[in-house]
Amino acid sequence: MADTARRQAAVVTGEARSQASRVAGHLKDRVGREADSQTHKAARSIRQWADDLASMAESSKPDSPMRSAAHQVANTGQRAADYLEEQGLSGVVREVQHFARTRPGVFLAGAAAAGFLVGRIIKAGADVAQEETHRQVRDPYTGPGAAGGP
Repeated sequence: MADTARRQAAVVTGEARSQASRVAGHLKDRVGREADSQTHKAARSIRQWADDLASMAESSKPDSPMRSAAHQVANTGQRAADYLEEQGLSGVVREVQHFARTRPGVFLAGAAAAGFLVGRIIKAGADVAQEETHRQVRDPYTGPGAAGGP
């Protein structure tokens, strides 16, 4: 009887492993498809931004230094969009890993700077939202309890 229970437990364990493996495979495929979709969406957005910048540069004065700078930035944006479309997210991850291995000091400094900038942007956004909330509360014409208001 104990031998039968062990065999059944082994069968159940094997089936559970098999199902877990299938679920993990499906999840990996789904995450991969979503990452590819978002990468292509990001590439399209970057390309649109670069096209808009190039159009803006074309409409500026021909001898303007801003025109050449805008063209350079637009070209860089086009190259970035091309790279994203060709290499995908995995290519970007490989490049970042390679850069981090070959130049760890620069990578860490860049990561710290990026973290600082993101923190400042988030803080500025929170400050603006808080200021807007306070302004609405203080303004008798638009704040809560105003005539004709909520």
